Amino acid sequence: MKRDSQDAPEATVGEEIPLLAFQRFIWDAWGGNDELHLRWPNSFLLIGPLSAELLSKSMELVVVNNDALRIRVVLIHGEPRLRFAPPEEYHLEIVDLSNSTKTVNELEERIRCEIHAELFFKIALEVAPLFKTRLYKLAEQRHVLVGWRHHLLMDGYDQHRVWQELWASYANLLNNGVSNLEKRMQYSEYCAWQAANSVVCSNSRQMYWKRRLAGTSGIIWPGLSSNPVPRFGPSETAQCVIDQTLTWKLRERARHSRIHLQAYVLAAYASLIRDWCNQRDFVIATMMTARVKKEQLSILGYLVQPLYLRVQLGHSHEFDEVVTTVSREYIGSLEHMDFGQVASEQPHLHSRTLFQWQRTFGEQVTPAKSPTLGFRVEEFAQQPIPPRIGGFDFLFAGLEADNELTLATAFRPDVFPRNIANQLLQEMWDRLERFSDSRD
Repeated sequence: MKRDSQDAPEATVGEEIPLLAFQRFIWDAWGGNDELHLRWPNSFLLIGPLSAELLSKSMELVVVNNDALRIRVVLIHGEPRLRFAPPEEYHLEIVDLSNSTKTVNELEERIRCEIHAELFFKIALEVAPLFKTRLYKLAEQRHVLVGWRHHLLMDGYDQHRVWQELWASYANLLNNGVSNLEKRMQYSEYCAWQAANSVVCSNSRQMYWKRRLAGTSGIIWPGLSSNPVPRFGPSETAQCVIDQTLTWKLRERARHSRIHLQAYVLAAYASLIRDWCNQRDFVIATMMTARVKKEQLSILGYLVQPLYLRVQLGHSHEFDEVVTTVSREYIGSLEHMDFGQVASEQPHLHSRTLFQWQRTFGEQVTPAKSPTLGFRVEEFAQQPIPPRIGGFDFLFAGLEADNELTLATAFRPDVFPRNIANQLLQEMWDRLERFSDSRD
């Protein structure tokens, strides 16, 4: 079924919906209405003939087709709610710099500075758009497109969908005169569905989680203060890139065992915690996207929730046994998923250390040049964005791309020293390398 701008679901207009469980955690951890105002940028260099009019029309159709992009955050008796704005006419902001006497490099540096400055501009969540776009024209066939998104708007699993839909809409308008955007389940519909199912889940699965998490603790890193720390502090990052050969070996092991690569990285992480922290019974908090029905796979919006993995390891150091334990626990947690209800009741289990897994393949955001699009899309290099991990002291991530795997951390150096973060990354590499070379 196709959708035109006039077919947007009227039921979403003006509707106010409570934040989902992990949205509320972020709201509280980051300081709510006083602090949670940042919009994060995606920026693209567009090289080739481009119609700004068609791009603006395409962007309007994408915004109309996804009510998540029209969210405002309002306070009702002091409580944050999501309000869905009506699908009004949307205009892409266009800044023409093509007549400037400055060089292209100087203009691009100006754009980088403007993108960076926008990060620190405090917006009024009740009235300001949580999603905005701007097109800079540098020359007839050279443009920079920037999109800013608020953290409550969408999660890291689906931010690429906006741009995929934009490129597809533009190509269809350019070649066929119509956008042909597919009708999809709306974020407001998902929120209502999850709210109804959360009641059922809390009744049917509460006993499971009560038993499963009885007597558990989070990860207790040795030598680090367990005292509360200020909400905000300096954050830093560190990473190491697993080379293509080792990545290929790990993928082959995963393929032969029919266990996802994520399970191997999680198992290496669990074995590291066991040896480093001297813990054999602990909880790993990770994140998953709560798209559990086929029609939910294409939803644009914030759908992630914490998933608790209670890892209980014996004295054996056989890596395959750790993989089996972690995989079994992950499946059990998914089967008893409760949309973050238990997480909201026990925030201490995920408030200091978090494990994340993200796949970033190929042309999700920047498609190769094609005759249907007419111009080439490249990522536009921005100034480094300072990490901000409000609510957490240490975040460990596995980033899976086409040909390589990256291990990364974000941490509070006032709590988690850099030398420890670097040592953890190196030990993770060593464990994965030993496992990849071991015999089946």
